[in-house]
Amino acid sequence: MVLTIDTGNTNVKFSFYDHGTFLKTLRTETVRDMTEDQFLALIPVLFRDGGIDMKDIEGGIISSVVPQVSAALRPAIEKLTGLKFLMLGDNVETGLKFDMDAPETIGHDLLADAVAGLAICEPPMVIFDTGTATTMQVLDKDGVYIGGLIIPGMRLSLNALYQGCAQLPKLNFVDPPVFIGKNTVDSMHAGVVYGHAAMIDNLIERTERELGMKVHVIATGGLMPLILKHCEHDILFRGELLTDGLLLLYERNKARINPA
Repeated sequence: MVLTIDTGNTNVKFSFYDHGTFLKTLRTETVRDMTEDQFLALIPVLFRDGGIDMKDIEGGIISSVVPQVSAALRPAIEKLTGLKFLMLGDNVETGLKFDMDAPETIGHDLLADAVAGLAICEPPMVIFDTGTATTMQVLDKDGVYIGGLIIPGMRLSLNALYQGCAQLPKLNFVDPPVFIGKNTVDSMHAGVVYGHAAMIDNLIERTERELGMKVHVIATGGLMPLILKHCEHDILFRGELLTDGLLLLYERNKARINPA
């Protein structure tokens, strides 16, 4: 069993694969000041409750956009499993080519998304990922990573309305019942969801004009199914895109830490 770990701004996600087949994801909230000892206590309980036997793990890889968390998590999971884990960005060969000012600043999650995207679609392509931020990546017709956009995510947007506007309520996400809201709550839901869908549609069109050609579009992220039903473009959804990319990177690089 291979373990991929995605350390994001909101959650740490532990995903498990058996001979390349996705099994399940276990998650815990990202706590930025969590220590190695706290992970040593948390992970065995999380895995046991999720039906995972630590002894079945044969290797793994970590992606992180929160360095202080992965600095505590990596030694903890290595102690618990007795294995060396790959860390994306730590001399892991992605196979990606870049035409950017500072490719070393690209988030690990975006790199994994791009690797998985190239495995399932022909470029040029656009990849959208909804998390704490909504990101858009663009790969040209040769598969070269040429850049993208970073946009406030839906949760950030909804929370900003609540925090910045005294008379607006704090809401959870629902599929808006109408396009034109007849009350404050419906207007907020419609604004965030339809606004995000319209943004995605427009960004696809602008990218195609910029490149002078049609693009394949892939989307991932927990909130993306809510958005995609209101988009007008043909968009391929892959819920496990990031972790699938991590699995591919593990398979390509595992000999570096587990030589034959």
